[in-house]
Amino acid sequence: MGLTRRKDSYYIEFPVLDDGNTLTLARNTPGAKLKRWKVGCKNKEEARKQEAIIRTQLLQGLSLVPSVQATPLMVSEYVTKWLESAKSSLAPKTYRSYSQLIRLHILPVFGDRAITTLAWADVKCLLNKKQEAGFSPNTVRLIRGVISSILTDAAEDGVIPANPVLGQRRKRRAHQILTPEVYPMNWEQKGAFETKLDGREQDGLLTPSYAMLLRVCLMAGLRPGEGRALKPGDIDFMGRRIRVERSATLGGQIKNTKTGETRWVDLSDGILGQLERYVTWLRAEDIARDRQAEWLFPSLTGTLLDERHVVRAFHRVLEAAGLPRFRVYDLRHTFASLLLSANVPLLYVSQQLGHSKPTITLKYYARWIASGQVHRVNVLDTVNTVITPASTFHEVATSVPV
Repeated sequence: MGLTRRKDSYYIEFPVLDDGNTLTLARNTPGAKLKRWKVGCKNKEEARKQEAIIRTQLLQGLSLVPSVQATPLMVSEYVTKWLESAKSSLAPKTYRSYSQLIRLHILPVFGDRAITTLAWADVKCLLNKKQEAGFSPNTVRLIRGVISSILTDAAEDGVIPANPVLGQRRKRRAHQILTPEVYPMNWEQKGAFETKLDGREQDGLLTPSYAMLLRVCLMAGLRPGEGRALKPGDIDFMGRRIRVERSATLGGQIKNTKTGETRWVDLSDGILGQLERYVTWLRAEDIARDRQAEWLFPSLTGTLLDERHVVRAFHRVLEAAGLPRFRVYDLRHTFASLLLSANVPLLYVSQQLGHSKPTITLKYYARWIASGQVHRVNVLDTVNTVITPASTFHEVATSVPV
């Protein structure tokens, strides 16, 4: 029982009872037979999802006789229901993007097809045609992602036996293999930016909310939306850290973080002291305005800072400092690249950034990881290895440089 890996695919096996009409899951039951399903994918994680779907169907009684429907369920019917149910769980921008992809690319091709007839060959044909028509690789990737999400939910709902897209290998083009380009500030640029940021705040050209938000994005590596959505209670002054559990969209809506998880980010002594003074100022402002700030970096009216205003304030600091036109997101890149260049461990930086895997951090910031270890190859010159003719025993010198 469980998953079995073969050359072409994963297979799922369950002991079942067969009464001629339905299959039911049977463990340690006389008369049970082992039945095998081919899930059609080589990815173990995706195969586990299919295993859970089949187990649920067996527990409910998997019918061997196809149900007779007056009319088969069409893709357009299921997608309409799927979009309606997804509306509450998706960010408004994501929902609009999905709706547009479905309306322009998916329904015109698959809308009149029975959803049970869709196969990977059909999806692959659609994606190839979109590539040939000149659509960007990112658009093609999103079309595939939306189709896969729809079919995964259809499998979980019991509408289709399995998602045919799962486990299919994506074609990687040359530009997708290359390391993504990021443009962080160097140490000198970071110093010039901070100096001018402090000066504009002291001269009253920048309110403390904007100034401190930019400092936190730089010194804690937060995404801009995560910084705007912070609340005063997210700061743990005793633990010298800050909790990141939500993000703000361009339209001012609150959603989960990009990975959907909460993380704690360590704060340096310098930024911690600045935050302590800032929170004291914020409380004094609350008393003067007879309100209690919901957000750590509120606007003058107490609402979330508008991202467009944050970008404008950021660019004015850059111009005053004579720096290139960086993006606000580049403050996060600066945080990561400078830490790695200072020999801070990759795993620690990855955790601070909230990446789901350290390989993501490595993909973007590998060239900033300080090497400085070339001399370690000298171990090959100083260690003497002797292989005796009579055995495979190795005599190794004990004085190995560390």
